[in-house]
Amino acid sequence: GEAYDFSKFAPRHPGGAVWFPLSVQRDITTLLHTYHKNPALLKPLMKKYKITEEDPDFEYCKRQNLFAKLGAPTFLLPAGFDARTALDRFDYYRKNNLLDTVRKHVNTKEFQAKVERANLYFDLSCGLIGLLYIVNGAAFFFNTQLLPFEITTWASVVILCFCKTAFAAYGHYYVHSKKPNLGGVLFDSNYVGSSVLAVDGHVLLHHVYTQMEGDVKKKLLSSAWAAPPLLRPFAYVFHKLGVLFSGTFIRLIEVLWYERKFDELLLSGSFLLFRVMMTAELWISIYNGKFLPFLAMFSFVLWYNSLVILSGHDFDENHDGLKMDLHKADWGIYQLEHAHDLKFTGFKYLDMLVSAGLSSHRVHHLLPYQPSGFANIVTESVVKKVAEDFGVEWERPRNWFTECFPQVFAYCFFEGTNGMEGVPMWRQHFSVYGIKSTLKYIFVGFLGINAL
Repeated sequence: GEAYDFSKFAPRHPGGAVWFPLSVQRDITTLLHTYHKNPALLKPLMKKYKITEEDPDFEYCKRQNLFAKLGAPTFLLPAGFDARTALDRFDYYRKNNLLDTVRKHVNTKEFQAKVERANLYFDLSCGLIGLLYIVNGAAFFFNTQLLPFEITTWASVVILCFCKTAFAAYGHYYVHSKKPNLGGVLFDSNYVGSSVLAVDGHVLLHHVYTQMEGDVKKKLLSSAWAAPPLLRPFAYVFHKLGVLFSGTFIRLIEVLWYERKFDELLLSGSFLLFRVMMTAELWISIYNGKFLPFLAMFSFVLWYNSLVILSGHDFDENHDGLKMDLHKADWGIYQLEHAHDLKFTGFKYLDMLVSAGLSSHRVHHLLPYQPSGFANIVTESVVKKVAEDFGVEWERPRNWFTECFPQVFAYCFFEGTNGMEGVPMWRQHFSVYGIKSTLKYIFVGFLGINAL
């Protein structure tokens, strides 16, 4: 029930100032306790910037004046969602909670040395993937072979699929890292989301409201349900192709103009430059007569990554309104029980690259401030041991091909069309409404709807 004015502290925040304007009039309790290595050390800081009764804004800074809808677009949240009470179930001050117990092990000097080494290897491996992309991109986009052997067009497509997915994994963690961090733009590589949106929607909302009504990630792909199931695979691809072609740029100009945030154009420079590069890949492919190989790569990367991202949680479950017992009032336990680790090859470091960074997903949700997927892999044994001590079953990673893919495939391609509930599935595909809805969904991608 306390309010704080961090306007003077924000520029000196070790994690960057960007998080503060995004958190205005929101409950930051979870962010305080879960996004810092040692929240207890922040008590003097919180006391210093607390808004007291002497402050002229004191009456306004009451809990009832928080954004009930988080300041997010209302269509992303259920009608009855109220952020002012949504997180009341968790007790962050209970002694010997799971998260604090894990941090006691992880925060030691010896273990932090392992984490820093893992972070270094993570960054170096990103550089190696970047080198692979350059060599392969020279062959695919510019017909220039930089190796003593030829990389064929379709071999380049396979390599591009790997590079794009791996870049998104790196970008996933760089989005979570302290700012500024130019690597965050790599989040966009798989064409699914936007690093500009992810800083708020993913880092500050999904991780705070995991599997609850405030989890905006639960709406991932929901707009694609504008198309009937058999048209959906193509509609989603061409909608996102429109976002790549022109939608992102139109939306960026619109946001900068209507919000009058021209001073942020420089801050958006890396994002804009990366998006220009991604669009240039499309144009160069068309110029070189390689549009079909590019489209094959684009379609695979987009759908594969979308299905993988959906696999990290059971999105058909909703845990708001459940009576939380003392066991599950523990934030750390809740996170471990509502995220899934994913297995692809069995080699965790490679799995991290091909899973959009979700191979050690449970550790990531417990320690979201760790800046690399490799650090999460190193930390996994500690988390597993503590979880077992707390009586939390440590499930084996889910095999994505046999346990996850069938479920998310059915979820994406057997759900009916929005607005056509009760209409037989076959009729949805031939109805005027279904066809118009599909064409509109594709068209709005070119205008930037769902882009930023």
